[in-house]
Amino acid sequence: MPNRHFIGKVQAPNKGPRPTMGSPVNHITDANQRDTSSKNVLSCPLELPEASEPSKPPCPLDDQKETLVFLGKSKSYGLETSVDRLGLVDSILYFTEQHTYRIRRSRPMGCRDELDVAQRGILAQAELNFGKTTSPGIYLCLRPVLRGPNTLKLGEGVQQIDGFQAPEGWVLIDWLVQMQRYDYNQTFDKIGGLEDLSLDDCCSLAQYLVDLHSWSTSYDQENWGEWLEAHLKSFGKRPQLFAPQPGLRGLKASLDQALQLNEQLKPLLHMRARHGQVQALHGNMRLANFVSQDGVPQLINPRLVDNSPQRGDCLFDIAGLLIDLWSQGQREASNWIFSRYFGSLLDNSNLDGLRALSLMMFVRSIDRALAICPIDEACRSGARCSLASAFEGFVRTAMESLLEEPKILIVLGGPDSKMKTEFAQSLSPALGRMPGGLWLSTNHEKTLLDPSGHQQTRHQAGLYDLVHEYMLEKARYGLEANFSVLLEWGALHPACLNAMGQFAVATEAVLVPIWLTDNKETVKSNRLAEAGWTILDASMEIEDMLHRAHGLLGKACDRGFPGILH
Repeated sequence: MPNRHFIGKVQAPNKGPRPTMGSPVNHITDANQRDTSSKNVLSCPLELPEASEPSKPPCPLDDQKETLVFLGKSKSYGLETSVDRLGLVDSILYFTEQHTYRIRRSRPMGCRDELDVAQRGILAQAELNFGKTTSPGIYLCLRPVLRGPNTLKLGEGVQQIDGFQAPEGWVLIDWLVQMQRYDYNQTFDKIGGLEDLSLDDCCSLAQYLVDLHSWSTSYDQENWGEWLEAHLKSFGKRPQLFAPQPGLRGLKASLDQALQLNEQLKPLLHMRARHGQVQALHGNMRLANFVSQDGVPQLINPRLVDNSPQRGDCLFDIAGLLIDLWSQGQREASNWIFSRYFGSLLDNSNLDGLRALSLMMFVRSIDRALAICPIDEACRSGARCSLASAFEGFVRTAMESLLEEPKILIVLGGPDSKMKTEFAQSLSPALGRMPGGLWLSTNHEKTLLDPSGHQQTRHQAGLYDLVHEYMLEKARYGLEANFSVLLEWGALHPACLNAMGQFAVATEAVLVPIWLTDNKETVKSNRLAEAGWTILDASMEIEDMLHRAHGLLGKACDRGFPGILH
């Protein structure tokens, strides 16, 4: 299979905002409003002395109060419209009519140590550099906050903090990251209303990530596997993971299994690093950090470690997104992003990462659980709280990621139709281990190989042969990584079942051939059944078709269906 990749974009539908539970920290619709309910100095207007009074000395480096109040005023930006403010754990966002500004807190919530101006500048620079790669349509520049006699002002935008000199008579007191304004109600955890992500949303996200990893800078950092091993071993020293909580007593065994898997994967991780798969990581890839800008996903709010993005295997971020969705109950979305991402890769050095994905999902799940810890004594003693439930959810996801499930190869034949695709997308999340089966579609593969559609009228047979060759190669990678596979096959001749049986034997998978047909085609259906196909009536309701398919899979695996914990 040749090394190649396809770059393209799938537009996500522009949907309205969804209501959310709770409210952001310190959210003030009009920052000029005074908070009368408490002595919140951040919401008080900045009162500067008259020019006749002595000048104030520059603000202490660890005191942002006046700066934050200044940024909340519309006149600070030369505007008359109100400024919206959104408080986050480590920073504060200010939204003007056209731009969004981020300022790092001098003391992030939950931290004892303070960040001085130089440190905050380094963080702002790191975010801008990363954002210019991931979301060039959003990240613009850095803006210095300057203090002069009796006043503050925003300096001109710069791309680098190195070499910056404040104008004479002015003192640099902080740095902002300036972005194109984005709609906070259009982050991907809010689009779609109260429903889960749609298939179009998931395809849009997956294609964005494929494109991002194809153009991101690669680093020669072969020791990333050593970091992963050390990080994995550190979990055994965290006692809060092994508190006697109902349903989580198998974690120690799962951790031992993960350590064994890591030992087996060392050569693969080393090879992937040599082949350019180590890149700057976002570090916190979840739906809340994707925003839809002009219908295209953009990634914001990277997690910075030691004043810079962490570097690691690009699939480490993908694993974080998949476990976040799975733990929240959006298992279809997790499966669709997984399937479309790997289904859109056409490079062997990317597809072999399927073997390491389960280990990375385990690590990312435990990371998220530990971020919620420490659990207090009340939670350990059995009392329930939302943090304890979230903690247990991520730990369960970690254990699920390493479950051993029978590998199933479903070959879905029959004429192309909307019902056939709906059936495939509904069935694949329930196949095998998390995040479900790898769903590969002839139509999608055909678009990758022939995006302009020129070959669909010329050399049609040759195009289908090539499409099916690539689909089988991807299926082989998925099955060898112990994931189930669903092939939504087009232009499939019923007589190819023997070849599919040989492929299933070679990959140690259980073959389940299903043919969707019209109930009027009685004669053809009888011939297909004699050839070994299971016939499903495409005119049935989708729920009835899925119920019938689940029964078939249970018999094929000689056990109940669906799989454990699904």
